[in-house]
Amino acid sequence: MQERRKLLPILLVILVVLLAAFTLVACGGSGEVDSRGQSWMNLPSLPVNVDASGNANIYGLGLGQVLTPDQVQLMQTMGDAQRLEARVGFEGVSVLKNGEDALNVIWNDESQGNLQDLLRQTPSAALAADYLPMLRNVGVGVALNLPPAQGAPALNIPKWTGPTPFQPSAPAETTPPIDIGFLSFDSSGQALIAGIPASTLGIPLALDAGTMGMLQQFGIGDVTVDTQPDGLHLALNGNPLPVIAYNDSSLTTLQSMLTPLLPAGPAADIVNGLLPRLPSLDLNVNVGFNGAPAEITLPDINLRLTEGGGVNAFGLDIPNVSVPMDSLQPLIDAGIGSLNVRASDQSIDLAVNGQQLPTINFTPAGRTAIAGIVSSQAGVSPELINAGLDILAKGGVAAAIELPGGGSAAPAVTIPAAPDVAPPVIRANIVVDNGEIVSFGGIPAATLGALGVTLPTLPPEVMSILGGLGADTINLTVQPDGLTILASGEEVLSVAYDATSLGALWGLAKPLAGATLADNPGLTQLIEQMILPMMTIADVNVTIELQ
Repeated sequence: MQERRKLLPILLVILVVLLAAFTLVACGGSGEVDSRGQSWMNLPSLPVNVDASGNANIYGLGLGQVLTPDQVQLMQTMGDAQRLEARVGFEGVSVLKNGEDALNVIWNDESQGNLQDLLRQTPSAALAADYLPMLRNVGVGVALNLPPAQGAPALNIPKWTGPTPFQPSAPAETTPPIDIGFLSFDSSGQALIAGIPASTLGIPLALDAGTMGMLQQFGIGDVTVDTQPDGLHLALNGNPLPVIAYNDSSLTTLQSMLTPLLPAGPAADIVNGLLPRLPSLDLNVNVGFNGAPAEITLPDINLRLTEGGGVNAFGLDIPNVSVPMDSLQPLIDAGIGSLNVRASDQSIDLAVNGQQLPTINFTPAGRTAIAGIVSSQAGVSPELINAGLDILAKGGVAAAIELPGGGSAAPAVTIPAAPDVAPPVIRANIVVDNGEIVSFGGIPAATLGALGVTLPTLPPEVMSILGGLGADTINLTVQPDGLTILASGEEVLSVAYDATSLGALWGLAKPLAGATLADNPGLTQLIEQMILPMMTIADVNVTIELQ
């Protein structure tokens, strides 16, 4: 008699399911979704009760051991989970922990149809595609009931009573738009960044043949991921898929479930740092799989370097990435709190603590020369530098960098007006052989030495830079609005300035120079009272011949 009582609820559930299936076949078996915009009915979630040993039962009918004790304990650590429930219905799929939303997938007629088309291309999932409309017409679910963890009180978890409209968060502010659309893969799976092989940039990024075959089988030419305040919006070939929806509450619940499952380290740092920020993150990523070079638009980069050299980008801490403090300390000691950089294929604009510095302009020939110089000084291959410059040329970049301490640099020096005299005109020809100045203005070094004038030897670092230009002659001209450097008669770069930007540059250079200037007040006065003012009116042309 007791066994018959246990079977009665099960028989009733089966009867309801059979009735629903009959209705679907009779009225909606063609795969059509109810046109009223709602499900016909929502069946209660099937309760699966599991004890601490992993034994399960449904309405008292034993199913045997379906989980190991370790698996039960692992689930219990997921934010004190005592009920894990999954529901499928008209609006989408919901995963709940203890009755609270943890993950939602929301679909409409268009995204459901696109998902069906995708599933039909997979033989093992083709049948599931046919049942999607039925699942939207009749909502179903499964609830896994777990015992409380040892020492934890049993929770009073309300039962699911019906679908409720999903409420997205309304963040107070969002990050600046971050558009990443320069990544693509060719038919062999090799990654291209703005059409440049990632391997050239030293990035070992590629997709295996199996993955590429699957993408080609499904006819996927590109994938788009767009984060909005209400969720992750996904699209294949421009066709929208169901939205992975979230809000502040569901992300908190999801985080409580995921964090205990992740070992301490980068993965946990990313989850804990990224999940709470998703509603305020404005990110759009498009990845192509047809090998076509993607247009590149680099987002404005906001970096904050924290105490100890940690890196925070767009408000998110980047795990396992740091900048050596010994390289930052001279800048911090100089009082630099912020640095703004705007670079393109033609110029670099710099500002320190809001003070504009002289602008550096360069030509294509200058880019090649700069790549050679940086390569020789930093030990990086010229190919890698040129590839990076090519990306910069296509997209440009702007970065705002905040240093630890947020100090303020020494104030800009006010450059006095140039004296009311005729502009100085300087013409000089310098011949250098192996770092030694062998003549100045046509006068041999030996002759000048006999007159008591000893010409200096150029440091190896200077000779390395000059040699990196790959020219026999270097020409430096100074005009009132800037200076220009030519190599073998071809312009390499120029620096545009005025008295204000020169003063800002000098205010920055003084503390960096340290004792060199502190011990030479006369030199400081000469630079500030004579050299810098004269640069705004001077006419200088110096040619260096390298033998």
